[in-house]
Amino acid sequence: MLELLWAGLVHGSEDLGWPRGIQVPACEAAARAWKQETRHPWLRELATRIRGSRARGYRRFLLQYFHAMDRHLELLAERLEWQAWYTIGDSILGGAYIPVHEVLARLARGHGLEAEIKPLGERFRPGRKLYLLVLRHGLR
Repeated sequence: MLELLWAGLVHGSEDLGWPRGIQVPACEAAARAWKQETRHPWLRELATRIRGSRARGYRRFLLQYFHAMDRHLELLAERLEWQAWYTIGDSILGGAYIPVHEVLARLARGHGLEAEIKPLGERFRPGRKLYLLVLRHGLR
């Protein structure tokens, strides 16, 4: 809440409903039945690759995360004046490789942003990598 107050986006706890509703989910706990999922067919197809006992939850989380990030990138494209940097790790959910960095770059390009992916190194789990996604104001 402090960041929202300092940025002047809210003036007190009574103003938090909408800003909290558009926050980007950060973990599986953010998946809720009432949250929207992405409608992009290519992302829905990616989610169908997830298997196992947790497949339903992982799919819901992934599709909600990409919906929230797509909305975030849409808003960013309207306001970005220089660059935005995101540290993004790839993921494996239910045996399916999820190239989060590539998905976010594609979504950003869809909103007219230039997207560059720079490898940063290995993550704490072998075989997974960390990337820097650099977004720049693109030409429309």
